[in-house]
Amino acid sequence: SGSIFMGYQRMVSNPNNSTNTLVKYYNKQYKEQDLFKDLTIQSPANTTYTTYESKVRFHGKYDPNFDVTINGTKIIPTKSGEFLDDYELKIGANSFVLKHKGKSITYNITRKVKVLKSISPASDISVSGGSKVILQAVAYKGSSVYATVNGKRISLELTVGNDETDRESSYGTYGGVYTVPKGTSSVQNLGRVKIVASFEGFTETQTGGNIKIKKYIAYVPPTVIEHPEDIKNDTKYEFDLKSQVEFVTNQTVVYDVEATGAEYGSPVSYPVPKGTIDYIVSQEPEKGTPKYYILQSGRKVRAGDVKKTVGKEMGNNHLSGVNISSTDTSTVIDLSVKWKSAFNITFNPINFKAVGDKLYYLENFNPNTVTITFDYTTVVPKIPKELFKDNKLFTSSRWERSLVGGVPKVMLKLTLKKSGVYYGCDASYSSDGKLSFRFNNPGDGFKGMKFVLDPGHGKGDTGAIGSYTMDGEKIIVNERDLNWTMANLLKDRLVAQGATVEMIDSKSTQYSLAQRVAFAQKRDPAIYIAVHHNSSSSSNSTGVETYYNTPFSKPLAHSINNRLGQYYNQTFYTDGKNRNRGDHFSEFYVTRVHDFASILVEYGFVNNPTELKKLCTSNYQKGLADATIQGLKDYLDLAR
Repeated sequence: SGSIFMGYQRMVSNPNNSTNTLVKYYNKQYKEQDLFKDLTIQSPANTTYTTYESKVRFHGKYDPNFDVTINGTKIIPTKSGEFLDDYELKIGANSFVLKHKGKSITYNITRKVKVLKSISPASDISVSGGSKVILQAVAYKGSSVYATVNGKRISLELTVGNDETDRESSYGTYGGVYTVPKGTSSVQNLGRVKIVASFEGFTETQTGGNIKIKKYIAYVPPTVIEHPEDIKNDTKYEFDLKSQVEFVTNQTVVYDVEATGAEYGSPVSYPVPKGTIDYIVSQEPEKGTPKYYILQSGRKVRAGDVKKTVGKEMGNNHLSGVNISSTDTSTVIDLSVKWKSAFNITFNPINFKAVGDKLYYLENFNPNTVTITFDYTTVVPKIPKELFKDNKLFTSSRWERSLVGGVPKVMLKLTLKKSGVYYGCDASYSSDGKLSFRFNNPGDGFKGMKFVLDPGHGKGDTGAIGSYTMDGEKIIVNERDLNWTMANLLKDRLVAQGATVEMIDSKSTQYSLAQRVAFAQKRDPAIYIAVHHNSSSSSNSTGVETYYNTPFSKPLAHSINNRLGQYYNQTFYTDGKNRNRGDHFSEFYVTRVHDFASILVEYGFVNNPTELKKLCTSNYQKGLADATIQGLKDYLDLAR
């Protein structure tokens, strides 16, 4: 092994930097094993392939003492000989030749155009009159996409905010909502869904499933009767014991019963505790193995989250022994129950709007009442007014009752001390039949308030990868490292102001999404923040955005994003362009928590070299951390 120079002049000519490397070797600046370090490519995995993506990323390592070129152009390396470069693909054949130490690797990549990748619903569905059908298409980002159903055209918008989204892909999910007509005395056939997508002169159409409307079922509006005193309903309500089910998973996700095609749980349905009893009235699909059960209480749950039982619970649940206690950090409402029936926690008033295929966007969150609805319940106790004396969260309560779909329901209306100030609730059944609600109280600033910080990605998961050039050297950055730095900056600032902070050690331990949520729930925080940095298919994307799922997390997302947006617009950039991308409803796993306010912050774009360079600069990192803390102060000030 080694090198041979065919004469002195050849050595003087320094072919491929070989003479300089030899001098480094004799000066002990170059290890012998590096002489045999060849070019290795991490991506792409294959040298010949076909893709529908618009770009290719070359990521690899090589001996930094010798140049690497792609199609004759020298790559700017890191000091250790790593490189990361994206190249646009033209439609048709693309060839890339990588050369290093006299060896070459050729990549032949064919780019084809497929504007529309998939659509939903792809199979036939049968829905109730007046319900909503989620329409989705996976198409090139930047496409114009619409659907037609029953002669009506529905525009589909590019959506973000769920764990399955590949941010760096050329494809994105477009979505919209179609509200079907009211039911009639016979089945209505609306025909098949058609979705059309157009991109840079290419147009494709796909035909999906057929939509039928079930026969009309008379809608009986709920009867609501206000009862400021005791509710004692002597009517006997009975349900089919053969269809009784028990929930076998804790905090079972509830889906929107009025929306077909929704992949994620409804943010306005509190997760059902393990041991709760309910009754099946139908299943989806209607034939074959059920994926979902529709329950008598009006809930829609996955069939695997419940088990059929033959029990004795027949409705007519009784609540008794109410007790309300309060500390600086929480308000606890304890009740004794006759049996473990379902309940829900909602807010009034509240107004949602649909954006794309997302049904639960909020302009603002400012309810004055928190309502706990107890299903199958007919008897409740009085709640003395003095139990709310000096309470930080609620000022009073009242009972109402209603009958919805044959199910007796009782609502406990709790008046908030200040409209819109609500920090979440942990509710559960105990083994002895007690039902407990623990609400987070507003804090007095940061002092004593508990936070959980979650640096996204971590061990075994780099997150997004980006690079920038500085002083002739390529700097490659993993998102997880930026997340870790930012989370630590936030922790230091919160602790300095008296807060209690728990941080997920994603750097040394690999955490799944479920484990991250479980970590937070065990710590009972008032606020959870997932720290991330963004990426997209365009290297020109800039700015900051924040995501929420539960309605009461909207003010937290808005307050923080507002301050981060100001920092971006006034300091991070000075060109007058708005980099505040806004706060958005999301379906990220870590934001779908009802126990506490939870958000996910995207601090900036790793795949934009100019922005990434700033995101790696200490002064800008500190500025972003300070802006986040100021946003938290704004949020906590809402309770004053």
